[in-house]
Amino acid sequence: MFVSSSAFAANDSIDRDFFDDFYEAQQDRKPAGFPRLLGTATVEIEQDWTPKADDADRETADLYANIDSFLRLQLSPELNLQSDLIFEPIEDSQQNYRAFEGHGLTVETLAAEYEDEAGSVKFGKFDPIEGIWDRATRFFDSFIDDDFDVSESIAARGQLAVQGAAIGAHSLTGSTFFADTSILSNPMFSDERRLDQRDGGLANTERFDNAVITVSAESLSFLPQAGYALGLARRSAGTTESRDETALFAGLYGLVEPDDDIEIEGFLQVLRLENAGGEDGSAVSYLVGGAVSLDNWQFLTSHSARFRDDPDRGGALRTDLDWQVSAGYIFEAGFYVYGAYRFGDDADGESHTLGAFIGYELDFDTIMR
Repeated sequence: MFVSSSAFAANDSIDRDFFDDFYEAQQDRKPAGFPRLLGTATVEIEQDWTPKADDADRETADLYANIDSFLRLQLSPELNLQSDLIFEPIEDSQQNYRAFEGHGLTVETLAAEYEDEAGSVKFGKFDPIEGIWDRATRFFDSFIDDDFDVSESIAARGQLAVQGAAIGAHSLTGSTFFADTSILSNPMFSDERRLDQRDGGLANTERFDNAVITVSAESLSFLPQAGYALGLARRSAGTTESRDETALFAGLYGLVEPDDDIEIEGFLQVLRLENAGGEDGSAVSYLVGGAVSLDNWQFLTSHSARFRDDPDRGGALRTDLDWQVSAGYIFEAGFYVYGAYRFGDDADGESHTLGAFIGYELDFDTIMR
């Protein structure tokens, strides 16, 4: 499991694939019994510091907490209810330096799912592409994270699973969704207000007129620890956009274990957007990275680039670049520490950012009788 911070990266700090593996492992360790409450919680204290940037307003330091609690109530082997609560900074600040300010509690997931060997159906508030194509082996946001974020959605999803020793494990997934404007989008303990349809934004339509379809694999027959994802998505224009956006994305992943204590992971993701951001113009971005795990040590690196039509330059092509490196140590008791460095070069110029956090993760499984 590669630990990732949701405050550093756009993805949740809890690895959903790991959580499913944890649940399956518990099935073999405990007597069968339902309902069962399973959970994973992480508590992190994090520090971001940008000591040097071409834009002085980006030279900031931010010390904050990040608490993520994911619960799954397994009512039967097939039916479960899920919730994910995250306490993290959500308010923008005009200050260059702040400590433990602007936090709020948000409901990232509140959903019901039915799953068996043939596939699954899911409805509620969740990310319609969660666990399908993203790999959390970086700390800070990538351009793909920024440009194609469909979390905070009210969604309905169906998934068809096809697997076998001769073909591997493949899935065909279709989802329809819209941006959450319900009371669940109103953060607690914060001055931020709930999202309104009049605020605009892609997919902020309060109608199921946004969709994504993917074909993916968790393993291949000839490469059991390799996978892929292909997807096509459409997000309708909100009140502030002039165009509907179309996204085409693809990903390749692989993991090798040359030794019992060594894991090496690599991945490549590509995203193409037509009418990017709901406006005229296109954007292409890629993310390539990898991670090496040596006993309890982890070393991670990634590079991301975006090529986009720039309306401020008469439609000329603009290139944004990003490099990241990080390292961490996971203690047997569940604690972990990480440090990272990021170099960015975008429309606001170059910047250098350092990050670090210490965290603790707890997993539990309780039969409720």
